[in-house]
Amino acid sequence: MTISYRFIGLLVLSIGTCFIFFNPLNLNNEIFPYYLLSIFFVPLKIKDYLLSILLIVAAVFWFLNFPSFRIFIDPIMILSTIFAFRFFSELDEEEKNFFFNFIKFFIFANTIICIIQTYSDYFQTITYFFFSGREDGVSVKLLDRGVTGLSPEPAYGSALIIGLALLYSAYVKPSLIFFTSVSLTIYLQSSISGLAYFFLYFAFTYLLHYRYDINRLSLRNLSIIYTSIFLIIIFYLYQIDFSQLIQNIRRLLDFLTFIIQEENILMAEEQTGSVRLILIFLSFADLIHYDYGPGFSFFGYLNRIFATPLISFIILFYLFRTYKISMSYLIAVMFGFLAGPVLIWPLYFLTFYGLPKK
Repeated sequence: MTISYRFIGLLVLSIGTCFIFFNPLNLNNEIFPYYLLSIFFVPLKIKDYLLSILLIVAAVFWFLNFPSFRIFIDPIMILSTIFAFRFFSELDEEEKNFFFNFIKFFIFANTIICIIQTYSDYFQTITYFFFSGREDGVSVKLLDRGVTGLSPEPAYGSALIIGLALLYSAYVKPSLIFFTSVSLTIYLQSSISGLAYFFLYFAFTYLLHYRYDINRLSLRNLSIIYTSIFLIIIFYLYQIDFSQLIQNIRRLLDFLTFIIQEENILMAEEQTGSVRLILIFLSFADLIHYDYGPGFSFFGYLNRIFATPLISFIILFYLFRTYKISMSYLIAVMFGFLAGPVLIWPLYFLTFYGLPKK
């Protein structure tokens, strides 16, 4: 691929997407949509400008009633992801291959960094302060859930890896090495939300690529596969730090136990110190929103910006009329409703542009 004006834009999109948490100046923020600079390398269409105006008008309406700088930040975040959708959708096959190769090597590199962080607190501290805008007094030891990788916290890092893997796997059949790298990263980061995203990603990949392959395998080949998996698990258990494993299992069991006892997943999430599901739920709780608040997921933010969850159902109706409904696509749509942070655009691209035609 020759170096051209468009290639520079592709490079900006690739680097800006993968290194969205890179914060060498330790600014008081955790997510930086560097990929937004790619809008200078792709012509925008009239609908892009109209959508921008619509979001800004909605923000002005809210600002007149609830003056807050945050009200303008949220529409800009939505626009950032939409412009990233726009650029990626315009890429030809060769350009997409470049983007996916960049994703693949980034995921491999992130896995290696997670492994090193697992065994070196010093390395974890160094990387943490390159990707976190939190105060110097915040100890990395507070991140007892797992390592951070190239992110400010395990949950954000897991969301990025799953988002990248989801987009990659929609176009490219993931290899065993790729899938193992994603799985190991999610385990080492030990985030409950990351684990939930991983199960969705696993189901998506299985349904899209492996369901029919497994059905066609002979009993002999299946036996070889299951034996290999068993040996890998045995080897992994031999190497594992069981104290860390027990701690992670205990966190997950505590979370599930609270759900069973209280019959309220939102209260259970709050006990873990997170309010992400609560923010999403509240964005759908009222037919009309009279006060403003964050939404975490893509549809959650749309509900807040346009003051009603009806906007999400209208869009959902349009998407189901436009794209072929399959279990794989429904899983992609679930990311639009449940996953975040909203600036990680690969989490949502398939929701709004559908699965690629084979």
